[in-house]
Amino acid sequence: MRTYGQFCPIARASEILAERWTPIILRNLFLGCTTFNEIAAGAPLLSRALLTKRLRELQRVGVIEISPKSDGHGSVYELTQAGRELQAVLHAMGGWADKWMDVTFEHSDPDVVLWHWCQTFWQHEELPDGRVVVRFDFQRGGHKARLWFLIEDKEVEICRRHPGFEEDLIVAIEDHQAFAQWHLGLVEWGRALRSGGIRVEGRRELARALPTWNAGPQAHAQMRKGNRQEAPHSTTPLPTRTPP
Repeated sequence: MRTYGQFCPIARASEILAERWTPIILRNLFLGCTTFNEIAAGAPLLSRALLTKRLRELQRVGVIEISPKSDGHGSVYELTQAGRELQAVLHAMGGWADKWMDVTFEHSDPDVVLWHWCQTFWQHEELPDGRVVVRFDFQRGGHKARLWFLIEDKEVEICRRHPGFEEDLIVAIEDHQAFAQWHLGLVEWGRALRSGGIRVEGRRELARALPTWNAGPQAHAQMRKGNRQEAPHSTTPLPTRTPP
């Protein structure tokens, strides 16, 4: 890890936090990821080699601890006290971006939106009983991409291969930006549908219920409202994954 050769605390902190992908890795840890694959799933453009390097760097400076899993296969990644105290830093970065940066097409990868929804924002009490399979179609790099939500007895899994059951809903994400803006509470679901940015086919009652399964729009809108009202040095926590 290179240094700036400066005693300034901002320079010293930047040696860690200004490394490419490091804030995203930390965000994923704050959102409840504890395994390599979980962390990687929330950063689909990050190579596994670079993720390994960044995790080792964070361990070396005392931000995370890496320990073997109880079954001996793989490792567990957890924030130390020093790492947990970075939550206020990430929250401040997010608050600044909400205030000064627009959500552009380049920021709107549906894969990451769906991962964030699945990782953090399920409204489990709104989910249907039994098994439901939802397929999401979108474009990535000029190629077709698909992901599935497998919902069984109010538990949810995101699948990158067909889960083997009949699909109940198909969601075509034509406008990536509109989909991301909906998740962030910037655009209403109905408006995105009317614009053609999102198309839903399948069982009518499930299509109507689908947006109610995501707590993200309301949570993000509330966080933005809090950012406008809170003091400059607030330490309002990031959203964290909660059990169903």
